[in-house]
Order: sequence, then structure tokens, then C-alpha cells
Amino acid sequence: MLLLTSYFDDSGSDQLSPITAIGDPTMSKEHFVDFDREWQKILYQYRIPSPLHMTDFVRPYGKHIGMRYEMKLALFSALVAAVNKHKLWSVSVAIPQSEFQFSMTADVRKELIGPYAFAFFCSVMFSQGVAKKTMRDELVISYLIDEGSSFPDQLTSAHSVLVEKERREGGFRHTGAMAFDTDDRVSALQAADLISWSARRRQIDGSLSDEFSVLEGVFDETSMEPSATQWRGKHAHIFIPEEGIEMWAKPIRNWIYVTGKIPSLAEFMR
Repeated sequence: MLLLTSYFDDSGSDQLSPITAIGDPTMSKEHFVDFDREWQKILYQYRIPSPLHMTDFVRPYGKHIGMRYEMKLALFSALVAAVNKHKLWSVSVAIPQSEFQFSMTADVRKELIGPYAFAFFCSVMFSQGVAKKTMRDELVISYLIDEGSSFPDQLTSAHSVLVEKERREGGFRHTGAMAFDTDDRVSALQAADLISWSARRRQIDGSLSDEFSVLEGVFDETSMEPSATQWRGKHAHIFIPEEGIEMWAKPIRNWIYVTGKIPSLAEFMR
């Protein structure tokens, strides 16, 4: 059995951000051990205390904004190379906040599913598709979430629904356990922060610029399709448009209209 772990972090989950994004690199245990060693070596080389947070490089308040431009380019290039070298694949999912808030009322976002949980659901579904299309029936993916994530109960509920969905469908179940940890203990969660932050900025601005331009390298999407067998080191970026959000929102509104209450995610997906 091949056991993998996807590491999740979010960016822009506050309601003021135009985009909520998540990022998750997927690694085997062996690749994570090598990645952690290389990641810590890079941070030490550039005198960046662990854990690395991309917001610390953003003006005007980031604590690393005084770092020289050339040093930032070199640092980010090294970090991207480490992520791409050791990940099996990575995924980012971006949700437009205004469209999500328009389609999902505040109580639905709070009690049923918010943009982070919605993005998490989409990412896990994608990884399930990769696992099935690789025709490796022994492939199991577990999920480790940064402890500071928004609405952890919604993430737990989404995971439970996905596990139950696979159980009902029969056959081999690719979805493993889910747990929470902190990025100062798990360097791959810092890589997830790098991916999610870069995906959000890229979605908002159309591209990454200035000292952040080299972060584009983490988004190599060559051959990254659910049917591809050569998924090693590739990335998939998923943007959920308004119509994708509405595909969920409309039946939720109908449910509430008929029953007078918000369903649980398990009830809604049954």
C-alpha cells in the first residue's frame, strides 16, 4: 500500500479578501523527510526563522520586507525548487468571495459550508480522481490541515462525507484519515502556505510580479489531468466560477425552502 499525505493551508479566508484559496502539496513519507531537511536548510541559509509565512514578505507590515530584492528572488527560487522536487503533485483551489457570499447566505456559510471547506472538498475530490485514474488500488491519501484554519468543524464534516461517499460506492477507498497540526512542526504546511498565498495573489492580479515572480514555478501544470499516469511533480489549479458555486447553492436554497432548516453536509450529500 502506498501511503501519501496532502498538506493544506488557506489564504484569504477572511471576508474582506476577493479570493479565498487553498494550497496542498502531496508527498510520501520518504519524500517529506527529504523535503523537510532541504526546506530547513534553505531557511537557515537565508536566515529566515521557521515557520515561513508569505505574508511576512508583503509590504507594508511584513517583517521580512527589508530583505534585498535579489535575496528574495534566490530564496523563493530555492523554495519552489524544493517543493517541486519532493511533491508528487500539488493542487490549488480559488473561490471568488463575492460570488460565494451572494449565492450562500451568512448562516449557510457559517453552519454548513464556507469557501475554505468548499475548496477543500473540491481538492480532495480531485486527488481522489488522480488516485483512481492512476490505477493504483493501493493508493491511500491522508490529509493534514494547518491548525489555524478557518471553520475546522466544516473541514472535518467535509472529510467525513467524502469517506462515506467512497464507502457507499464500493471498491477500494483512497481517502485516508484527516488530522490537524501546526506549521512550526510540519514544514510541508509552510509549503502549503506558499502555494495558497501564491495562488490567491495570482488569481487576483493575473500573474505574480516583482520579487514574487519566481513563485510562478510552483504552478507547472504540464500533463496534470486526472487521467494522467505521469503526475509526478505537477500542479493543478482549479478556479470555481459563479456557476460552479451556484450548482451547490441552488439545491441548498431549495432544501431550506422545503424543510425550513439548513441541512447538515451529510444530509445534503446523501
